[in-house]
Amino acid sequence: MRTPQYAPMPGELIKDKVTGATGVYMETWCGRVYLRPARGGVEMRCKPENVLPAPGKLRGPQHP
Repeated sequence: MRTPQYAPMPGELIKDKVTGATGVYMETWCGRVYLRPARGGVEMRCKPENVLPAPGKLRGPQHP
């Protein structure tokens, strides 16, 4: 039996288990998950099967 794939919600803190990158989930588009660093910056992308929920919570304003 196959385990269901994790599906994050927009704004959720997630982690790419391949690169170790942590960021805020933005969207899934064309088969890729897009996440942005919690303090802002350039979006990163990864494969949906490599996404895990990240420990911790977002705090305060996310942009300086």
